[in-house]
Amino acid sequence: MITPRKFQVAQRILFFGVLLEALVFAFVFEPLSHNAAALDERLTTLWQQLDRARVAAAADTGVDLAELDAQARRLESLAARLTTAGRGLTNRLVLDGPIREKIRLPFQLFEFQNERQLRIEKLGKLGQEKNVVMAPATFLGFPDYSSEQKQPGLLWGQLALVQYALEAGLLCQLASIDNLSAGLPRPATPEENQPASADELSVNLEVTGTSPALTRFLLCLALKPDEAKAMGLPVVSGNKPALFVDRLLMRKYTLEKPDSFKLELRITALVFRN
Repeated sequence: MITPRKFQVAQRILFFGVLLEALVFAFVFEPLSHNAAALDERLTTLWQQLDRARVAAAADTGVDLAELDAQARRLESLAARLTTAGRGLTNRLVLDGPIREKIRLPFQLFEFQNERQLRIEKLGKLGQEKNVVMAPATFLGFPDYSSEQKQPGLLWGQLALVQYALEAGLLCQLASIDNLSAGLPRPATPEENQPASADELSVNLEVTGTSPALTRFLLCLALKPDEAKAMGLPVVSGNKPALFVDRLLMRKYTLEKPDSFKLELRITALVFRN
């Protein structure tokens, strides 16, 4: 049985034990806890700094200046090739120098009408030499001056385009040239809402010929004179540019002539503004 004296002694021991634990917590564990939290925060900061330093070091280590120089040289070489290709393409499409000069100069109606008539006569004579039938509508369709034209100088380009197309057909000995109409010039815009860098000229033709003659004709339109010569094709006079065939419709001419076809096509050329 626990006596009152022993009970008092046990109370005192329990009291001093709790007091000792409280003192140890207040003066030992609490400061250690704060120090540990401060150290942990600092350690976290150091880890973050170390991680950023490691990433930066890895990036610096991974940069190969020699490879960058090589890539820069490859890009410069590619840009030079693209520039050369662009110039080559422009040279294939640009009209002859004297024609471009006439387009730029103030338009002279009398001079144009004389040149128009001269080319009609020359092409008519060439058609007789090559035994190619040229319908009257062909000559009526030659480009002519109109007061509604905003850029009459482009008539020189249209006249040259008509000559190139007709001369190619005559030299390739088509059976006949049935109709011709020169379209109105229009701005050629590479992208919507972009300023036009060139004007598109066009001529609509209706011709008849055999399959070989029509094939030669289409090739002559697309090739420069030196290219046509290298392929053994007729060479159109002047520095003819490569022309576009925008639309093409071929059909049988008559049942009596199985190798004869009627061809309707739209031929275009570009006049660069710069």
